Amino acid sequence: NKDNRHYSPSRPSAGRGPRGSDRPAAAANRFLYNLNLTNNWTLSSVDFQLNALAIGLQGLANRNAHTLYLTYPAGWDISYTATVKTYLESSRGFAFQELKSPLDAVAQILEAKESLNVSIQGYVVWDPQVRES
Repeated sequence: NKDNRHYSPSRPSAGRGPRGSDRPAAAANRFLYNLNLTNNWTLSSVDFQLNALAIGLQGLANRNAHTLYLTYPAGWDISYTATVKTYLESSRGFAFQELKSPLDAVAQILEAKESLNVSIQGYVVWDPQVRES
């Protein structure tokens, strides 16, 4: 409205169910996988390589919709992710399925990729001697 205290989406069907119905959007849109990253960022460590895998997977999995949420360790620069996750659960009604490892994340997302509308294909070249790889 004019005093800018309330935001209304510009398209009439925003926030509604299929094809602009009055039904709320499906609860599936509020489901996320969560993966807690480890606090090991040494290039040659297996934990770092698994963290790198998870970060890359997040980019692919979230291309079409929110699918994978990463919670960074408390001492990391991105220290607010646990707080944001709590907010999404308590205030926004998101449900999280906790994943055990980055490999579990790959398995779960590949298993559900059709229903999640996730496109994961190709390969990654990784050289632990070259940071940018």
